[in-house]
Amino acid sequence: MLAVFGVFVFHSLRPFDDADWHVKNADRSEGISIAIAFLGLWGLALLRGVKRSAVPTPQPRG
Repeated sequence: MLAVFGVFVFHSLRPFDDADWHVKNADRSEGISIAIAFLGLWGLALLRGVKRSAVPTPQPRG
């Protein structure tokens, strides 16, 4: 649940960082840019880890 909330926060902050994105606000924040850089590095890995722990790996038959 927290990982999905993190995705929501990540995309909600994107209009305020320094990188190029679909929608941009005139006000930019260096602190938000740092947070986006951290979430961008670790967010996808966290989601993959959550998926791997929640979905069982199929076992070969026989």
